Amino acid sequence: MVAYTTIDHDVLLNETKGVAKVAQTFPKIKFAHKKGGESQDLRLLVAHYAKWANELFPSMAFTDFTKKVEELGQKRCVLLLSCGLRFTESINQLLPTLS
Repeated sequence: MVAYTTIDHDVLLNETKGVAKVAQTFPKIKFAHKKGGESQDLRLLVAHYAKWANELFPSMAFTDFTKKVEELGQKRCVLLLSCGLRFTESINQLLPTLS
């Protein structure tokens, strides 16, 4: 596994390690989906984000990673990727209902 040394939009656009990885793997997270389990679900979600951050930048603090990703998330290329991923997910959810 190769860790990146600088965080930029190219890292977030990487098909195997960037935002696309989050879009592919996070829907598989098993949440409790029960009343009163919200904090447990949130901890689980943050733990997955922290693991993803550590895979990309093992030496960067998670809070620093989130700040940088938030900044980069405002760049046009990252916004377009995010919109495309959301659109694809929406289509994938609709397809079974159309058959």
